[in-house]
Amino acid sequence: MARQDEIDDLLTPPPDPEIGFHKANVIAFNTGTFTNTLDIAGEIFTNVTVVGLADAAAVSPGSTVLVLRVKSAYYILGSMFAA
Repeated sequence: MARQDEIDDLLTPPPDPEIGFHKANVIAFNTGTFTNTLDIAGEIFTNVTVVGLADAAAVSPGSTVLVLRVKSAYYILGSMFAA
């Protein structure tokens, strides 16, 4: 028969992974200063750090960007385009 702590372990959800990739919808983006507002999975984030965005001119409200999450920090990696 299982012990209570074994059952509790099975019912406890696993922790979030420390690193994850997300698709974000751009609400606002200033190509000069990189200030931004993003919708990531229904949550609004402002001034997410931009990392090496060579195609910044292509980012505008309504476009989609790839975001890296490391623990609780988010980083814009680049634009996502349909192939």
